[in-house]
Amino acid sequence: MACSLLRGLLATCVLACAAGVRAETMTLRGRALDALNGQTVTVLGGDNIPHLVRLAGIDTPPKTEPWGAKAKKCLDDLVAREDVRVSWSRRSELGYPWGTVLVGRKDPALALLKAGLAWRCAQVPTPPAYAKAEAAAKAAKRGMWADAAVEVPDEAARHPQPPDAVTTATPKSKNGKK
Repeated sequence: MACSLLRGLLATCVLACAAGVRAETMTLRGRALDALNGQTVTVLGGDNIPHLVRLAGIDTPPKTEPWGAKAKKCLDDLVAREDVRVSWSRRSELGYPWGTVLVGRKDPALALLKAGLAWRCAQVPTPPAYAKAEAAAKAAKRGMWADAAVEVPDEAARHPQPPDAVTTATPKSKNGKK
């Protein structure tokens, strides 16, 4: 029953996409409080509620790593205490709005790519400027691209499937038996 319902929903989504129907884009306006890490910003919305927002199209190292701490600081410098506009139509794997954050007409995600502190997410379409900025940063060996040991992690490992798509495995006991 649940499988046929999911198949029907998937078929409807595929047909809607093929027909050119887009997901509704939401807009959040507010003041950026700070950067949680190199790709997540806390925005105090007009409803006076803080919202965590994930920058779409980029990824950064964890903030516990040297380049991750630099990406967090850079993002914080770009957005903290600034009025921002967030356009989003989907949520991240952690449930945050996942969208484009703009400070006036400036795109902090693009700035991180240009500085060599982020890479593009291969799993989503990004503006052509993102690919150019990433390529230019790599060629100039800016930011983390100056470090020969930097490896961009596998997207599947960094972005797990949503909980409803993951199969449940039988956990093993402490002695290794099921």
